[in-house]
Amino acid sequence: MITILRYACGVILVGFALVSTGCTSNNNPTQEFDRKAMLADLSAKLIVPAYERVDAAMLRLQSAINAFTQAPSQTLLHDARQQWDSVAYAWMDAVSFDFGPAETLYGNLSVNIGTFPADSVGIEQFIASGDTALQNFERDTRGLYGIEYLLFAGSDQEIVDQFTGAGGQVRSAYLRSIMRRMYGELHAVYQEWTQSYATSFVSRNGTDAGSGTSELFNAMNISYEMIKNYKLGLPLGLRAGQTSVEPTKVEAYYSGRSIELITRHYHAVMNIWDGRALDGSKILGFKDYLQALPSGDRLIDETLQQRKSVDSALAAVPTTTPLSDQIVTNPQPAITLQAELQKLTRFLKSELSSLTGLAITYASGDGD
Repeated sequence: MITILRYACGVILVGFALVSTGCTSNNNPTQEFDRKAMLADLSAKLIVPAYERVDAAMLRLQSAINAFTQAPSQTLLHDARQQWDSVAYAWMDAVSFDFGPAETLYGNLSVNIGTFPADSVGIEQFIASGDTALQNFERDTRGLYGIEYLLFAGSDQEIVDQFTGAGGQVRSAYLRSIMRRMYGELHAVYQEWTQSYATSFVSRNGTDAGSGTSELFNAMNISYEMIKNYKLGLPLGLRAGQTSVEPTKVEAYYSGRSIELITRHYHAVMNIWDGRALDGSKILGFKDYLQALPSGDRLIDETLQQRKSVDSALAAVPTTTPLSDQIVTNPQPAITLQAELQKLTRFLKSELSSLTGLAITYASGDGD
């Protein structure tokens, strides 16, 4: 998606030790940091629990979809929508761990499950032709946001009517097929983490490009940039080549959950940096890693200071109006949030890379 390798003044990587050669911006002594302990903490208390939570939420959604499609009613539609909400929020906790088992033969899990916006025309064409096999690479016609389109794009009664009668049978089959595919893909990744990958992840505790540390660092930043560049920058018309706003390209356009999901996603990324378990308890994270490095305290302070600006900007974006509407009628709060997120990027990415010696291994167009 989105290679820059920069080194901080006077810090030389020697095996697993960092040796200071003259930077005086910080009084930290050089310490050994137990990266293996960090990876073990994050794996056992954040990554696997996140996958476990979304796995369970998907099972509940599948049950709700089966009930609704068997006997369409507004009550059962509301139940399915509530379960969709639960999956969407739980997915924000897991979406940053898009490496290892999540890198599948048919694309990364985040692409297969979380591509947005949904292609409503493509979905309707597949339904009209009776094609529920999903034997294609048109990921915007399925996944979480394909389900969202089918459950939220219309009034309650309109949607119930669409799933009723002979015409509703294919629509119901398509919705159930999307759900089965999505859960199967997620469950396979969750199982691999619990069966073998967590052990491999923790054991690869170096800083080379194939290490678990590097995988996590890069995945954290890719996920963060997804918020800044695609959940905000794209619909706001701020990406290269855009000439106007594109409000229909927000995440969760039909349900109107865009701001809530951005907020959940942002805090989930910060949990990796802070070292925060899914239950909120303190664990080891990149902040702890920085505390063991020369100039680490300086970078921590700068990161936290900019995060205050992000938090203020995020709180200023209204939650009572869908983001797609705000982009047209009151875009400035969202524009300010995107700008503050952009300022935070260098602290999370290039400066963290410099101090830890972790290479940025994905294509980056941010210029930081």
